[in-house]
Amino acid sequence: TSETKPYFVKYVDPKKYSNKAWADLRRTIHYTRTEVRFYNEILPLMKENLNHEQVTPTVYLAQYDLNGLMDEDESTEAKEEGSTLDPQYDENDTSVLEGKYGVLVMDNAIAVNECFQKSHLR
Repeated sequence: TSETKPYFVKYVDPKKYSNKAWADLRRTIHYTRTEVRFYNEILPLMKENLNHEQVTPTVYLAQYDLNGLMDEDESTEAKEEGSTLDPQYDENDTSVLEGKYGVLVMDNAIAVNECFQKSHLR
């Protein structure tokens, strides 16, 4: 028999945010890039410094394709409104958002570590 295993899956599809102002979409894609980078770049360093101790649930996939929406080294700092460097799209033409995504697949933290948030975020 096969056992069912709970996973945490997060998928960000920028096209679904096309009804939002560019500033809102930009913030979302920056969060996506930062989260993926954390799991790919920072977490391995943390594990190495902690003698490979398990500090998070196992991450199976963390990647994104936001090419054309922002530069890899672009700051999260807000740009001046109406910057000519921003991708142009409107409700009738969101082609610049086609095929762009962010995805994270990992073990469910609650199932693995019986983790839960005890207090609200501040």
